[in-house]
Amino acid sequence: MRFHDEDCPTPGAREVLLEVLSVGICRSDLDYWKDGRIGDAVVEQPLVLGHEFSARVVETGPGADSNLTGQRVAVEPAVSCMECEWCRRGDTNVCPDVRFCGTPPVDGALRRYMTYPAQFLAVLPDSVSDDAGAVLEPLAIAVHAVDLARPRLEQSTAIVGCGPVGLSILQAARAAGVGRLIALDRLDWRLDLASEFGATDTINVNREDPVDAVAGLTADRCVDFVFEAAGLAIQLAAPAGKVLLVGIAPGGETNFSASISRRRGLTVYIVRRSRNTLHRALAMLVRGVFDAERLVSHRFPFAQAGQVFPLAYNYEDNVVKAMIRVRES
Repeated sequence: MRFHDEDCPTPGAREVLLEVLSVGICRSDLDYWKDGRIGDAVVEQPLVLGHEFSARVVETGPGADSNLTGQRVAVEPAVSCMECEWCRRGDTNVCPDVRFCGTPPVDGALRRYMTYPAQFLAVLPDSVSDDAGAVLEPLAIAVHAVDLARPRLEQSTAIVGCGPVGLSILQAARAAGVGRLIALDRLDWRLDLASEFGATDTINVNREDPVDAVAGLTADRCVDFVFEAAGLAIQLAAPAGKVLLVGIAPGGETNFSASISRRRGLTVYIVRRSRNTLHRALAMLVRGVFDAERLVSHRFPFAQAGQVFPLAYNYEDNVVKAMIRVRES
């Protein structure tokens, strides 16, 4: 990882010039840094990482709303074409021509200035900090995941993996009115935070067998919904349950028992990023549904960005979400 100088860009038609404020470090950033790839997405040339970020609009290009100048914004990192059949029906998260910030070959937000299409921004009110604005991207994923699940009041849920996305799903599921909320992880400090966010039960998978533990808590029934952001799910789902795979599987592949899924009549969803939920996530954040500030465990100035990646990759110092402050607002 290295710093380099580049010229400040000029916004084109319907674009804005952004001054980047805060950038959250995601597991995908860590995988690109450590392994140089996620599945078939391979880093083949120097790449600027970072896709969870807030920024300030400093200039607008032709056709962009000039009232955006000076506003702080959260940024939707997936720039969809808005013209294909999937985008036209609202499925922008599966646009085949999407350009995703910080994913090869598209540079990300760990830089002082960048241009961006104006339509993919959400203006932040004064009550939302720069760091919270950067966390909106995983919050939007959580909203989309719970949308897919459509939980009914008092149904039971397991959250497998209590990183930032899993903890965000936990908060969204709680707001949707689910009953029992079981959080599973291998790190005690993340399970403690899950309890603070409303988990009714926590299971450390390093000390307990997760299937036996969930069965014990539910009188062998298991749960109606399983959100997996780590690596376990099918065996925790009750008959006619739903399994939602949210995280990036190690090595880009995931395996599960087709026989158990068939016998129990499970519905399995693959959650692809967020689906037009950034503004809803912001509204929920403003209403207090989400506590984004407590997801951020570490904050670093831009000059110390190189220290963030090994800390987060190795789960050091009770890290949950590490934030790089490119510029203080």
